[in-house]
Amino acid sequence: MSELPSQPQEGPLEEQQRDLLKKLLANPIEFPEAFKRWVGDYFAQNIPLIPYGNFLGSKVNIAKSGDFILTTEGPATSAYGNLTTVGPSVVGLADGVYVVLWGATTTGGEHEGFMAVSVNGDTPVDLHAGPSNFDQTITHGRLITLKNDNNSSIVCKYKGGQQSWGARWIVVIRVATGA
Repeated sequence: MSELPSQPQEGPLEEQQRDLLKKLLANPIEFPEAFKRWVGDYFAQNIPLIPYGNFLGSKVNIAKSGDFILTTEGPATSAYGNLTTVGPSVVGLADGVYVVLWGATTTGGEHEGFMAVSVNGDTPVDLHAGPSNFDQTITHGRLITLKNDNNSSIVCKYKGGQQSWGARWIVVIRVATGA
């Protein structure tokens, strides 16, 4: 067996060196314990910068957000509907299971108002809405399964005769593919 040089060599490895390297790397379980601990410690202190997109499934589960609507608008109506500026919304979503989070800052009104999401044009229900009274910031979330030939939309809708809604936002994160 040939000795490895103490100094790094320039140029390609010789045939014997390649064979020795193959043998060493063929079974990492056989590495000495001291080396395994050193490698673990090294990577714990020198975390490699691996782009998120290189991880399996990462491109599927990227969060998407709709437009942030700063303008305060309202009040809405007694049934779920749009404000002057529709949304926010996220469109063109693939089939799958999503965590959907939405919120806003509300002003005015002692009577309850609601902010909910409409999925592919359906009418929201109060059970799945973020309620608001007076002046406050609301955040609400829901797990939603989408199945619409990989072309779903989620749009925020509003209900209530006294609240005005501003700083409106929505974020969707796919947590499972298919439906």
